[in-house]
Amino acid sequence: MSNVFLGQLPPFFFFHQIFFTPRQSNIIAPQPQYMQTYYTKILSDSMLVWDASTFIQWMADPEWRYFTDLRSWSDEEVIEHLTRDPMANSRHLQCSIPPEDRYFTTKSSTSLGLLGLLPTELLDYLLGLLDIRSLRSFGATCEYALSLTTNQSEYQLLQKLAPTICPLIYLTGLDYLHPIASVSRELRFCYCRSCGERGTLLCLPTCQRICENCAQYNQAYWGLLLSEAKTAFALEEHEVDPLPVLLTNRRMWRGTENGVTHTEPNLEYVTTKSALSAAIQKRGSRQAMIEAAEEISPDRSAEASALAISKALLYRYLRASNPRPANGDPSQVVARLSNVPSTERIGIVTTLFPCVPEGYRMAMPTYRCSGCWVVCNAPFQILNEHYRYMGIEPTSTSPEDRYRIVKGRTLIVRTLEELRYHISHQCLGGKLLMFRRRKMQSDGVVLP
Repeated sequence: MSNVFLGQLPPFFFFHQIFFTPRQSNIIAPQPQYMQTYYTKILSDSMLVWDASTFIQWMADPEWRYFTDLRSWSDEEVIEHLTRDPMANSRHLQCSIPPEDRYFTTKSSTSLGLLGLLPTELLDYLLGLLDIRSLRSFGATCEYALSLTTNQSEYQLLQKLAPTICPLIYLTGLDYLHPIASVSRELRFCYCRSCGERGTLLCLPTCQRICENCAQYNQAYWGLLLSEAKTAFALEEHEVDPLPVLLTNRRMWRGTENGVTHTEPNLEYVTTKSALSAAIQKRGSRQAMIEAAEEISPDRSAEASALAISKALLYRYLRASNPRPANGDPSQVVARLSNVPSTERIGIVTTLFPCVPEGYRMAMPTYRCSGCWVVCNAPFQILNEHYRYMGIEPTSTSPEDRYRIVKGRTLIVRTLEELRYHISHQCLGGKLLMFRRRKMQSDGVVLP
């Protein structure tokens, strides 16, 4: 591959390769003498020489229909060559699993009293209505209570299928908030509570499953410091205190451990969604809330610093948030403004959360489409006919909207059956990857 082609690649391609490594790649950094070979392999694996003429030439090839027929592709081939790890590099809260006795330590041998006379099934149901903190307190009552607690059906389900969730809720200070049954219900529910797409994250303060599109681009699910929430939404101290507050530090965010000491204090975060709801309830309407917040905006002074102006811009953006997109399409969530300082706010209140539907004994496997990444890396080479091929009408959308739709698709996860339908009916990039692989195989090229 020529250096000329490397120079023609868009800047965000290299950012993508650094932070979104392929599922099959080795995470160990290559030695300097192998760097050129390493990056050439990355380019050949994930990019073609994308230009409009390539698209037109390949789609006009007589063998296009034959080579892009998914019926000739096994499930293993689809997973191996047309998918990416759905959450390999997402920022999210994480923790290790503490010993069980950290949560349940009996204090005495007292009995449950009248509660001990209730049927076990009824006790199991009642314990499911308790939050984690109350469940721990109940389990510390006596040996019988400890047995009931550790064998409670919803708690056992979470310990088996999502063992880090309860410890993470405890470590972030939200153990008083959500009943065990509510967390278990989200484990069984596989779709984003905001947009309806498949969700792979749990927003801890709200105990709602959301998708990565909403976590990334819907500011309703961003984290705000308490001081920021008061200024952004014109709230008083006593009005912020009742909100679900999440305690965390950067050591709990994946990929941000470098340079962080173990003595770093926890910071208190709330979601934009909860602060917005409290502010609207206080003022009676969104417009009244906006007017009150503008009176204390950081950029009111003529001598406002660049930082104050930046914060004011962020606060206005947060006040315009909508927890539920009007059309239910996560790829249509309003794009994040390029000058909004949001990087440190994404992923602060979410964590990975498996989906285990009723009848399943393990998490349902989901995949991201590699073809969507391919198209997203060549947005300026896509012609109108190509957008129509992907089900996007170019005459009724702006270039920014079209790119946002394509970018949004890169973050959507699908089951294998859904992925096959998507590649067959919606994904130009997937078809191009299929065509290239089958074409090279027909020409006798040995592929990995």
